[in-house]
Amino acid sequence: MESEKLKLYKYKLLISDLIHDVLNGKISVQSALLTFPKDIENVEIKCAFDAIMYLEADEDIRKKDKEYRELQNEYLLHIAKIFKENGNLAQN
Repeated sequence: MESEKLKLYKYKLLISDLIHDVLNGKISVQSALLTFPKDIENVEIKCAFDAIMYLEADEDIRKKDKEYRELQNEYLLHIAKIFKENGNLAQN
């Protein structure tokens, strides 16, 4: 039986790949959100879900404000890097 830690790490790897795919235009935000692990109570996974969801919600702002878009992209890439390394997101 797969341990919970291994299962969580596999989810983190998936999410890291989803973030990169969205930012590189390989998949849509909606496709990424539909691929997200379901029924996960982990706050870090929920945080990553929300961060990707805001890409679409902030679409108008991202088109008009280059600095905002770049900051949001950097934030998502930071999450992807932490997840790929099996690290933990900061509490805030």
